[in-house]
Amino acid sequence: YERIYRAAVVGEPIIRGEYAVYLTGRTAVFVKEDCQPGERAGRFGVKVYPAVAARPGRIPGRDDYRYFSNVGARLGERCLAVIGLPDYPIAHLVAGRYAGPANGIVWEGAYSFIRPGLGEMAVELGERRTGETPGTGFELYRQEETLIYYRDGCRRRDTAARFFLHLVPEDVEDLPLERREFGFENRGFYFSAQGIHFAGQCLATVTLPEYAIAELRTGQEGYWEFRGNPPVAPGFLRERAANLAGMEPDYRGEFDLYWRDNTLIYRREGCAAADTAAGFFLHIAPVDRADLAAVRWEYGFEGRDFEFGRWGRNVDGECVAVVPLPGYAIAGIRTGQYAAGEGEVWSAELGPP
Repeated sequence: YERIYRAAVVGEPIIRGEYAVYLTGRTAVFVKEDCQPGERAGRFGVKVYPAVAARPGRIPGRDDYRYFSNVGARLGERCLAVIGLPDYPIAHLVAGRYAGPANGIVWEGAYSFIRPGLGEMAVELGERRTGETPGTGFELYRQEETLIYYRDGCRRRDTAARFFLHLVPEDVEDLPLERREFGFENRGFYFSAQGIHFAGQCLATVTLPEYAIAELRTGQEGYWEFRGNPPVAPGFLRERAANLAGMEPDYRGEFDLYWRDNTLIYRREGCAAADTAAGFFLHIAPVDRADLAAVRWEYGFEGRDFEFGRWGRNVDGECVAVVPLPGYAIAGIRTGQYAAGEGEVWSAELGPP
């Protein structure tokens, strides 16, 4: 155990919580410093969700994980547990301490090999639940190119039915030819392929396409449905605003503008509801006109106008919106706000950063 401990703590833990969980090769090592004897009671377990490619012949939609467990051990003032993992590709891993049928889960934490930060995201959502999509059974959020499904107090039966996801683009020409007559792209999925259960929570993430989405429709047939644009994930905008500390904006005005990491960030301090009531226009001019839909060639830019609530919110007294930009090379941007019947409230032009 001394050798295993020393080899494990050389790196950073993949899960932090009651126990820090380290990964060394195909072994999960649970470590707790200054541990009391009772804190190693029960069994330690790892639920391993295989990557989709490692599921040949499996039935989609099952709660498709394998469970491995071991008892805890003591090493001086430390408590440890060591659990071997299978050799096939792993998508997600849930580690925990379990006190038997009477007491159930004492602690669980999650790590995703294909979605970095998935476990931390679930903790953050659990602490900052907003209920902004009531009646759906799942709370829905966006985080840049990711759609997030979250449910607290979740049971396996809540995820048994297949999820449907229909994406309606702002420009129908962004769809494959075979989907244009329907007007949307279908990206339905089974929860076991996109999500994990842990600590009574269910969390799934789906990567969204690069094209601008006018509306999405999602849910589980016969259970719940949501239509519209989900709110931005709580905490995401706060983090992005904090990352701008000390940076000079690319434009100072009614809203400061930052062109960073293929996103355009709008930020205004001391922000009130009246400051975001007017709609925002966003015109994006590509380096190569061929990147535009044919119907936009005569204009020379792509239009991605939006209402503030689609990409932003008030964060601790300041308004922040993070708008994803297209993947093609951009020659310039013109943006601002406009009021119906009154025209532009303000405007700004930006060149590439």
